Amino acid sequence: MLGADPNGAPEVRLGIVHSLGPAWHSLAGGYIDRRITLDFLIGLAEEGGPVLDAGSNLLGMSEP
Repeated sequence: MLGADPNGAPEVRLGIVHSLGPAWHSLAGGYIDRRITLDFLIGLAEEGGPVLDAGSNLLGMSEP
């Protein structure tokens, strides 16, 4: 996962996928193709950062 600290410096975290969920529709009507839960908590400074796999492919965006 990539993010930035409060001063704008880049942050990188290495984690493991804890669980995968099915597709669903958000309360606002958007389609979410899957829910991925990581093995660590995401801080507010990291919210919205890209989550990448080992091959640098985008899995999704982080959300606390």
